[in-house]
Amino acid sequence: MFRNNQSTEKNNKNEVKEIVSKENNFWQWFLWILQEARIVDTRYSVKGSYVWLDWGYKIFRNIYSLAQDAYEQSGHNQMQFPTLIKEEIFLKETDFIRNFENDVFWVDREGTKALAKGERLALRPTSELIIYPMFNKWIRSWRDLPMEVFQNVSIFRCETNETRPLIRNRETIGFIEGHSAFATKEAALEFLKQVWKFYMKLFNDLGIPVKLIEVPEWERFAGSTKTIDGYVVLPGSKSM
Repeated sequence: MFRNNQSTEKNNKNEVKEIVSKENNFWQWFLWILQEARIVDTRYSVKGSYVWLDWGYKIFRNIYSLAQDAYEQSGHNQMQFPTLIKEEIFLKETDFIRNFENDVFWVDREGTKALAKGERLALRPTSELIIYPMFNKWIRSWRDLPMEVFQNVSIFRCETNETRPLIRNRETIGFIEGHSAFATKEAALEFLKQVWKFYMKLFNDLGIPVKLIEVPEWERFAGSTKTIDGYVVLPGSKSM
């Protein structure tokens, strides 16, 4: 229990519970509400990994249901791609590695046998190096386009800075991502507008105020020519 001696209330057993103030310490309140509302338990032994509790998982399933409907209505087909990425695939994509080289968890043994260089397996930090090699196999001509898929997976990132439950994790469940390919740049940009419309509807339905911002070139994902991110301003003027 997090305590700050600001206010109290009595529960059904006449015990006194102290309520944490969001205005005075947002992050303390955030951890407190996650516990009190039975959303996640942050006491798991691996830093940045959390146990989803009953009410938290119900909330997640409801949000996922809304996102799933939105993706399907926009023309995406749901698929499920593997978690492991071969190291030699990473080594070919040098620009991509630059974004994630310090974030990757590696599987470097098969039982007691050490894997050779290039044979190690990365736990997915994101899915581009998993999905687009498959697109390359499936798309043989313009007749196969557009191709629009989405998935709901876990991602793993070796966060070494301060972790935040549900915000900055080492293991994130329910990472819902869409990937698509088009015959022309114009078709891709038009589709991007439609995607943000359904994302904004989803955020509005959830009561989350989001600001869309075009990311400057120096902060874009490797290989991106246009990136639009949605930011939520938190108390204290921090954003996520």
